[in-house]
Amino acid sequence: SVADDIAASIRYEIEKSGSLGNFEESLKILNSVSNHMGFASSIRKEDDNKFSIQSKNCILHKVAVSHQNIICHGLHDRMISRSLNGDGKRPGFNVELKECIALGDSFSRHVVTN
Repeated sequence: SVADDIAASIRYEIEKSGSLGNFEESLKILNSVSNHMGFASSIRKEDDNKFSIQSKNCILHKVAVSHQNIICHGLHDRMISRSLNGDGKRPGFNVELKECIALGDSFSRHVVTN
């Protein structure tokens, strides 16, 4: 529910900005909030319908090392997905973790596909 609460706040910011239908602008807002939270993230366009969000910092690293599935997939993946997809009841964006600080990578990278 923590991920859902964070995602609802991000979703509100996306809706408030008028960027709800704009994939790239929605990602920029998500990235801005992610940076505000301390993830030190950036976005990169992979191709027309695919972007990556790369984080240089893991704000929950100590917990994530022992509970990678809960934090990296459960919290972070869900926060990204719900921010972009809302309630998740309709087909939308796919989020996939490719690299992970908790597994020893130098950054975490989530690939988001529209």
